[in-house]
Amino acid sequence: PELLLGAEAYDEGVDNWAAGCVIAELLKGVPLIKGKNELDQLRIMWDVLGVPKMEQWPSLKEMPLIKNGSISIPQQKAYVSSTASSYSSLPSQF
Repeated sequence: PELLLGAEAYDEGVDNWAAGCVIAELLKGVPLIKGKNELDQLRIMWDVLGVPKMEQWPSLKEMPLIKNGSISIPQQKAYVSSTASSYSSLPSQF
């Protein structure tokens, strides 16, 4: 996502993200994030994975396209994990 948000410098996290996407695409046999353009790809990522929280990614607000107002960070959607509710009967230690 950093590159789609205009970052010119990045670390191994970008490469790890890319490797994960390539593996997923190989397993599925189709593009993982098939957006029409960069903005559409971000929208798809945020729809599927959720919008990153500032606590998780403090430098998000410093990404060039967010900082200059070209892209705005969408509001957080309420998310309830269906996986968590499926296993609600397990002891809390797990």
